[in-house]
Amino acid sequence: MVFFEDIKNSISCDLNSKLNFHKISKEDLEKIRKFYSQIKDIKEEIFQNFFNYLLEFKEFKQHLSKKDIPLIKKKQKTYLEELLQGNVNQTYLDNRIKLGLKHYKNNISIFNFIAAYSKFVQEFFKYYPADSETYLSLFKLFFFDVSIFAQTYLISEKKKRKKIESKYLNLFHNINDGIIVINVDEFKITDVNKKIEIWTGLNREELIGKDISFVFLEESKVKNLLKEKLEKYPVLYLKGKNNSLIPVELSISFTIEQGVLYAFTIARNIQYKIEVEKQIEKLEKLYKVLSLTNKLITKSKNKKIMFDEIVNILVDTGKFKCAAIIDNNNKPISYSCEEETDINKLLKEYTPYFEEAISKSKTLRISSDEEEKIFIPIQEHDGNFVESKRKNAYLLFVVSESITFFRDEEIQLLNEIAEDLAFALYSMKKNKKIKFLEFFDLSTKLPNRRYFFKYIQDIIDKKGKNHFALVIIDILNFKDINETVNFEAGDLLLKEFSNKLKEILSSKASIIARIGGDEFGIILEEKDKEKVFRIVKEIISQISNESFSIKGKKIFLSLNAGISFFPKDGRTPEELLAAAEAAVEEAKKFGKNMCEVFNPSIRRDYLEQLELEQDLKNALLNNEFQLFYQPIFSIKDKKIIGAEALVRWFSPKRGYVPPLYFIKTLEESGLIYDLGAFVIETAFRQIKKWEDKNIYISINISPYQIKRGNLFDTIKEYIDLYNVNPEKIVIEITETALMENIDKAQEELYRLKNLGISIAIDDFGTGYSSLSYLRELPFSSVKIDRSFIKDIPENESDIKISKAIINLAHSLDKTVIAEGIETERQLKTLKRLDCDYGQGYLFSKPVPDKELEKLIK
Repeated sequence: MVFFEDIKNSISCDLNSKLNFHKISKEDLEKIRKFYSQIKDIKEEIFQNFFNYLLEFKEFKQHLSKKDIPLIKKKQKTYLEELLQGNVNQTYLDNRIKLGLKHYKNNISIFNFIAAYSKFVQEFFKYYPADSETYLSLFKLFFFDVSIFAQTYLISEKKKRKKIESKYLNLFHNINDGIIVINVDEFKITDVNKKIEIWTGLNREELIGKDISFVFLEESKVKNLLKEKLEKYPVLYLKGKNNSLIPVELSISFTIEQGVLYAFTIARNIQYKIEVEKQIEKLEKLYKVLSLTNKLITKSKNKKIMFDEIVNILVDTGKFKCAAIIDNNNKPISYSCEEETDINKLLKEYTPYFEEAISKSKTLRISSDEEEKIFIPIQEHDGNFVESKRKNAYLLFVVSESITFFRDEEIQLLNEIAEDLAFALYSMKKNKKIKFLEFFDLSTKLPNRRYFFKYIQDIIDKKGKNHFALVIIDILNFKDINETVNFEAGDLLLKEFSNKLKEILSSKASIIARIGGDEFGIILEEKDKEKVFRIVKEIISQISNESFSIKGKKIFLSLNAGISFFPKDGRTPEELLAAAEAAVEEAKKFGKNMCEVFNPSIRRDYLEQLELEQDLKNALLNNEFQLFYQPIFSIKDKKIIGAEALVRWFSPKRGYVPPLYFIKTLEESGLIYDLGAFVIETAFRQIKKWEDKNIYISINISPYQIKRGNLFDTIKEYIDLYNVNPEKIVIEITETALMENIDKAQEELYRLKNLGISIAIDDFGTGYSSLSYLRELPFSSVKIDRSFIKDIPENESDIKISKAIINLAHSLDKTVIAEGIETERQLKTLKRLDCDYGQGYLFSKPVPDKELEKLIK
């Protein structure tokens, strides 16, 4: 909102000029003063009548409480007396501006002033019919006042509109989407934002007035959209700089201004979305490749024929640019390429990579501007297959058409193909089928992923259009079980879990398979969705409510499940499995032990989640994360005593992304460990830089970092690396995170405490910790959650809760920090409650390190 000084400086304050303009002379003011002295006996009655009149207006009355009325009445009386005393000076003028500004803020119309003055004059006529010259002098002064009020309103409104316009332009130009305003009648561009300038490489002046064909590739299609007044269109192409094409999704709104129809067109760049969809399409092709190679391997008896067909499948079905199988002497046994290729010349160029991949028994990948190549050893097994020694007999060489092709999932599938070829080579060498090892999992004795695919394809081929359901059961946090117990215990748990599944589904499922490390696939030959859903919920309920006894430890499991149906959700094993996987990811959004049925919107969400996860991976690689610091200050004297390190993501693609939007994805994908290490290392470098300043840095720790159990080692490593004083470090952990991992948390926190690091409990009051835990844990301070601060001092309950937390903490010799302080009234209340420290926008928002240094100075 505008301020008094702005208004005062905007209004011409030459008082004499203003009085002359309104023809107010010294004689006029003298007449008014004389008049005032003559009405002394009745002025109180006039003032009371006038105030009663004002109370009749709802615009005035709605801003008053019973407590306010005596104060307002007193101010009103002072105001009227000031007017009638005729002391028109700079103070008088300032008071009128302040009153006008206050009424403007309360949305009281300027016409209310005129009505009030009219009533005031009527009161004079009623009680004291004076001469006309005196009333003329009063009217001049009244109009003088009204003119000041009117100017105050006008300037305030201009400033307000300018501020709104500035916000609009800021949003218009800084939004991450492109905006084009189009004259629909002429199909001319009337305005664009900065994003369009960046995409096209042209400035705003070059684009305004041009036909839409100047920026849109499909001119006729866009014109039809505008003629038909359609509000959405999925994919069109903008002409980008350097002859590039940018795929965009359009959202259009229409408005009429001065008889002209305009289209406000928002263009969202969906290049990443298209790439993710292509990745899924390619992934499905690879699943198809894997399925075809599995079928081929089980039937093949001739090594050369098998190799020939494998490379053909990779090029024809997998759409790779080139594929070859090479022997130990770097000679091609079999190869296939999209275009005619001198294979010997190509292989000679990459001989060092073949030798390295084979000698080190590891997958290699190299990239150029236009393609990417991968080298995967194919190991031949000797002796007993289960406990065999292996030698690298051959190498699978694959060339992709794009540097972005080989993602982790694709490399994993190509490795599976190489492993399948190893199985086949062993089988041929021993001249026997290894059915069990080909199609079954050793740990659980269940069918494996390969057999599961084959089984699904068989029932599709046999039963045609008959419906069935594919279910995926995912064990949550299975990696944590392996890490906290051991891998042997993990295998035993999987075996027990698979036995439990077989027991529950003995008469319901046609197949149960282990299709991944912690994933199980089930086929239910049932088309009733409700019945399938009930069966899956029964599985989840029974297993999650029972414990598994593994090596003397009781382990409880949490599950999530996804369901897809043939043929609605897919007509191939690959499509059905991808749909069920997407449904599992959707179930995870709602917590543990949840089940979801696939629908098309889940696919969209799944794509968006995959895209976000990929963007986060790139963000970590490209250093897109930064640390900002919010000062923590003493409530008594506002002296800065510390700063909380807060991570911020500034994405070139998405702009600024709030932590609430991406933290969950980081945790679910496991990227939280990399980000956590980045935060700790960056904060420690900053602590070292600020070692001459008497402040500490507070670092937030994720529950996942506690679960992993290596938090102490990570922090100790960086303390030694940067030689920082542990006393300048505070670790913040939320109350909920403590309760979820109380044993591990207690152990880790005590080890950190012994290093000299302080511990703070964050978001205190929002969880469910008991007093006994608070007494036992080695924390030095608690942070009152901002939800209890935002409504004080108005909310009595929040004051009582805050007071109780402060008293409890002080009784345990702990300090208290209040989060989210935004007003002086909140600060005064917390000071009265004896709170020690605070942070919030009243003092400073989170800022980069350089800005914090200025605040410290």
